[in-house]
Amino acid sequence: MRKKYIIVVGSNGLIGKSIIKILIKNYKIIKIDKNIKNNLDSYKCDMSKFSEVNKVINILSKKKNIFAAINTIYPYKSSDHFLNHDLNKFKKYINSHIISYYNFNLFFYNYFSSLNFDTKIINISSIYGSKIPNFKIYDQTNIKSPIEYSLSKASLNMMSKYFATWSKFNKKKVYFNTISPAGIEDNQEKKFKLNYKKIYKAQMLKTNSLKNIVNRLLLKKINGKNFIITGGAKI
Repeated sequence: MRKKYIIVVGSNGLIGKSIIKILIKNYKIIKIDKNIKNNLDSYKCDMSKFSEVNKVINILSKKKNIFAAINTIYPYKSSDHFLNHDLNKFKKYINSHIISYYNFNLFFYNYFSSLNFDTKIINISSIYGSKIPNFKIYDQTNIKSPIEYSLSKASLNMMSKYFATWSKFNKKKVYFNTISPAGIEDNQEKKFKLNYKKIYKAQMLKTNSLKNIVNRLLLKKINGKNFIITGGAKI
């Protein structure tokens, strides 16, 4: 049998790359990222730009056997403390994230809802979309948890559930779910990792910690759920 296609958006990021490693043995992967060269099954696209997303969707609509899309987008980073108010940076962060998330869910819902088989949309969020971080883990480190990050991830959680409910209401075979991991190890400074372990009572997650839940969501008819992955952390 031909392998089914899965689209990974944000494919060049830490989580995007790890998910591709998880899936590559059993599926064919289509990569989408704003920092990638156009190539076979790779498409350069800024998800916050309607015209670019529409162009890529039109290309993908000619392919057969696509049944899932996974959102690992992290379009804009901020390290500012939320009390150091810079409205322009705040707007840029919020707009780039929420518009990218909306375009992802909207375009792939419209694309998949026209198909007559089960399709899956998975949004990678964060535990900080539903939990406030313990600020002690940032003591004596250069790492921040910007308020924009929590706001955008909370928005993504609600957006995914909203689309899931709409899909069910319209009897479409498009299943939306969210995965919200705790801290994922990414060469953070030693002090931060020590703080994390001391306060949350667990090691940071490895990138392959999402393997089981990603595979489960691709195989099962689950809809409208947010799966929190802590690795035992007491958050």
